[in-house]
Amino acid sequence: MFGIVDEYKVLKEGQIFIQITDEDGNKTILEGPVAITKNPCHHPGDLRVFEGVNEKSLHHLYDVLVFPQQGSRPHASEISGSDLDGDEYTVIWDPKLVPTSPNPTPYEYDSGPSPKPLNRVVTRHDRLKVILDICEQDNLGRLSNIHLVLVDQLGIDSQEAISLAAGLSQELDSVKSGQHPYVSDQIKDIVNTAGTTRPDFMQISDYEVYQSQKILGKLFRSAHHLNNRFKNTFSNDNNEISLDRNLLHKGYEEYIDVAQSLYKRYQLEMLEVIGSYGFSNEIDLFCCIESCNMKANERSDIQQTAQQLLKAIFQNIRKSFNNDLISYHKVKAKTAACYYVAYTDKSGKDKRMLSFPWLFAAPLLVNYSAASEDKETNDFMKSMFDSNSKLYHYLKKQLPSLMNLLPNGKPFTCIKLLEICFESACASNDEQMINCAQTLIEILIAISHSD
Repeated sequence: MFGIVDEYKVLKEGQIFIQITDEDGNKTILEGPVAITKNPCHHPGDLRVFEGVNEKSLHHLYDVLVFPQQGSRPHASEISGSDLDGDEYTVIWDPKLVPTSPNPTPYEYDSGPSPKPLNRVVTRHDRLKVILDICEQDNLGRLSNIHLVLVDQLGIDSQEAISLAAGLSQELDSVKSGQHPYVSDQIKDIVNTAGTTRPDFMQISDYEVYQSQKILGKLFRSAHHLNNRFKNTFSNDNNEISLDRNLLHKGYEEYIDVAQSLYKRYQLEMLEVIGSYGFSNEIDLFCCIESCNMKANERSDIQQTAQQLLKAIFQNIRKSFNNDLISYHKVKAKTAACYYVAYTDKSGKDKRMLSFPWLFAAPLLVNYSAASEDKETNDFMKSMFDSNSKLYHYLKKQLPSLMNLLPNGKPFTCIKLLEICFESACASNDEQMINCAQTLIEILIAISHSD
């Protein structure tokens, strides 16, 4: 949530105003204790609790965090040295998660060294020196990891952790100030303070690992346990997927090569998204994308980007699938070929893309429905709609134009007649064909009711 200042000067020190909007557009004003923090959060004082108030003059502001003007020090600067220049904050109002202890003393983020003055014109050499200095002495990630270790081993209130938190703040500002808080020997001393063991949640194999008893360790082991159960649930020792022959429409073999080419393209594009954004396989990708659809404000930029890429992939693959105008019978055969190619792929389970044929699922499922009818029903349909049936003679007498659609020498079936009608209607948007199909359906319904 973005932070802004109270321009009306109605909030007192220790107060904030927050009005949130839910998915239905309903607005709620948060009242009572609210915890606020911002990344990076290293110092104990970077997480602070304020009093949410209902201030009528601020009701026009919503989905922002309003800080007061009044007070001995701006509250925003108490939280990781923020200055309200587009900073985003984490807002927590669940009573179970809001700390009940007094706010720790905030760190004086403006107490660091001032930039060195340069009493001459800045040259290209100066700029290059700054860039090289940043590249050579960028220790922020390393120091942040050591801070995690010290907090886990000694506690966030320990002198070692607080001292390093202050150094991290100065390291963050080194790009602007040009000054780093530590030299190489000092960093080595800090690393030695952390010892030769690391908590399990850091997943560092170069050190001896211990089970962390802090919340990060407990969450890590819980998530690791769920991940193992997830893998076991979806694991397949023989790495084979059974093929449902009812989905293989007649003539699918003709389109195997086309389907194989399209599948390889889909597979490469999907693997690129999976690899680029840190997903394990297509199951992981679809689960993460689906979960981020639940609430827009919970979606990370990475998830949004991956979702847009998925939409583009689906659209392009479907366009390639439909680039040649073919009959509905051939569409079903081509879809069945896509199903066959995907479900007989011998790639590893993390590379196989079982989602591929379901981009064109409608023809596949229609075919499955027809193939799944029991034999007794099929025999009944054949006997009812052959050329000797009463229905055949009735249609020939009442709707000769409709019967003329049947190719010479082809046996009469209502299913074949309906298929011809719909193919003609789809190919040329022929309203007469649509009417013929509708009439035939009405006759079939009337006959079924009379029985």
